[in-house]
Amino acid sequence: MDDIIAKYWAPIWALVSTAITLIMILLGKTYAKKEVVEEMQRKMDHLNGRMNDLPTRSELHDLHLEIANLRGDLKELSPRLDRVQHMSDLLLENELKERA
Repeated sequence: MDDIIAKYWAPIWALVSTAITLIMILLGKTYAKKEVVEEMQRKMDHLNGRMNDLPTRSELHDLHLEIANLRGDLKELSPRLDRVQHMSDLLLENELKERA
């Protein structure tokens, strides 16, 4: 056995090196590189920071209630604004009649 290894060490070493290289290539295609993982981690950290700035479910609910209340207030003010518009039109019409 020692004679075989001594005689054929170069081809055996070439085969072992080739096998190790093929394994490294396959592992490189299977697993992500460290740089890619770090870049994705930075993007996730940035996204998490932005997610923390978003309103919570209760804040959105409160906002929805406020908008509903504002709609009611605007509907209540609409007839009053129509009366003010009508009075303004009458005053303008009266002013134009006096100048003529």
